[in-house]
Amino acid sequence: MVSTKILVIGAGAIGTFIAARLSAANVSTVLLGRKETVTIIRRRGVRVLDTLNGNVEQVKVHCVDGLDDSDYDTIFLAVKSFDTQTVVSSFLTGMSYGTRVVCLQNGVGSEELVAEMLPKVDVIAAIVTYNVRCTGAGKVVLLQSGGVGLSGDLELVTKVSNTLRFSHIDTKVYDNMKSMKWSKLLTNSGQAISALTSMTPRELLRDKVGIELIRETIRECHLVMQRNRIGLVDLPRRSLKYLVPMMEVVPRSILRVCGRVLAGGSAVTSQSIMLRDFVRGKSEVDSINGAILAEGKALGISTPVNAAVVAAAHEVTEDPSKLEKYRRAPDEITSF
Repeated sequence: MVSTKILVIGAGAIGTFIAARLSAANVSTVLLGRKETVTIIRRRGVRVLDTLNGNVEQVKVHCVDGLDDSDYDTIFLAVKSFDTQTVVSSFLTGMSYGTRVVCLQNGVGSEELVAEMLPKVDVIAAIVTYNVRCTGAGKVVLLQSGGVGLSGDLELVTKVSNTLRFSHIDTKVYDNMKSMKWSKLLTNSGQAISALTSMTPRELLRDKVGIELIRETIRECHLVMQRNRIGLVDLPRRSLKYLVPMMEVVPRSILRVCGRVLAGGSAVTSQSIMLRDFVRGKSEVDSINGAILAEGKALGISTPVNAAVVAAAHEVTEDPSKLEKYRRAPDEITSF
């Protein structure tokens, strides 16, 4: 058994999945969530359905809606990037020296924000490639295999990776944090297009405008990475080093196949979870497509498609009724 005490903040899909895997391996784990979610999980536990093999696992997870004075060795931050500042200021400002905070958010910028707000803690950058959906409080569905990537101080990262591997979570350690984070960002760059249009990746790949939007978001991101000398790396269960350059130049018929490989498995037919955020007037787009746009401007690189995606995302977060304008209409984002 691993001797450590872990706090997972965020009882959404990723947070609940990670907490369930850790708890199933008898790793001392506490899951922090909203009161209504906590009430249900305390009563029913967590149910994890693995669609890859049909297995269903019922796991008892210690779940709370507030924190006491307990000390934790490692904290997994599994909230959306737009909630990071609020969650850190609400729950973590009293963390002691030596606490490890693992940032599981999509996009870039969360690690720097946490390090600035919590100068006493050790921040570890992370990415997650599991495709997991939450179908209700304590109900998690694993749609696609994946893993966790970690980058930071080697001694600290090794301790966290050992705990995750002990809990049957595939884990890969990266020397270059920017390569890890930006390679994952690239794979997320089309999510906003799916959410804006209410189209699945498969539907976008079959649409003549949608498929070019996907190609261009990827091409622009890769160009920014190249100019910044950020290497493209393979992620857990995701091969990118050769697939992405090929996607930039191949005909649409082959691009459709590449796109399905990049999205992977049943994820191709799944609606982007970012749509739920848009409906609530929130968005992670600034930390994904917005990061591409900002870095492009700093480097003097034009990123028109990502700029159009950011503009559309801002429009619908300010007024979610505007989603109807983009529904099944990728050409409303930008045309070619």
